[in-house]
Amino acid sequence: MTPKNSKLIIGMLHAPALPGSPSYQGEWNKILPFILKDAESLAKGGVDALMIENYGDLPFFPDRVPSETVAHLAVLGRAVKKQFKLPLGINVLRNDGIAALAIAKAARADFVRVNILTGARLTDQGIIQGKAHEIMRFRKKIDASHIRVFADVAVKYSSALSERTLEAEVEETLHRSGADGLIVSGAGTGKPVDLERLKTVKQIASGVPVWIGSGVTVENIDELSPFADGFIVGSSLKSSLEAPIDEKRVKKLVERLQRGRLV
Repeated sequence: MTPKNSKLIIGMLHAPALPGSPSYQGEWNKILPFILKDAESLAKGGVDALMIENYGDLPFFPDRVPSETVAHLAVLGRAVKKQFKLPLGINVLRNDGIAALAIAKAARADFVRVNILTGARLTDQGIIQGKAHEIMRFRKKIDASHIRVFADVAVKYSSALSERTLEAEVEETLHRSGADGLIVSGAGTGKPVDLERLKTVKQIASGVPVWIGSGVTVENIDELSPFADGFIVGSSLKSSLEAPIDEKRVKKLVERLQRGRLV
């Protein structure tokens, strides 16, 4: 991905509940237009890339999602990729990196996000174990080495099961599990990152891209920018988590980042 700005902005496409999930309203024909409209607002607002996730599918499966989720996300991803000439990422919640890669391959997307690539963490779905050994082999199997894998470090809505240093977690995620980039988030969706944790991850990563995965706003992007290579932004670009993307908010964030470069 080549950013328009010196820092990369990835705009989130939060898919409403998909067929098969408890909150699905039986209106599949409304979901694709909703996603395409959000993608249009993000693209016109000036983001550098897009990422789609099955945000509305609560409660999430801890790892493998059913075939209907894979199929519908692939349809959404391919439609977005065909209409918008921006890099596209796939995140299959809660932690199905294999499905994400399969969807990305079918949709011709460019990267995936894996919340827990290595180790194990206690989450609201129970204990989730990283499956880097399966994910990276599957990427090779389907000839998708060009699809980059971005992995979270101490992902939101989770806690550690043992005393592992941040340095160990970063090094294991990068060098033993093969992540192409790291994501640092706050405690939950829309929650700001811990600045000291972010600084530490950036220092340990030693040149590997580090993104902020939650809590980025117009008000704090200047403070965060020196310690990250880019931002994954969704909730601050809309009036509520279920609302559509507000193009004006996107433009304000992009403009704020561009002004910060000139200061």
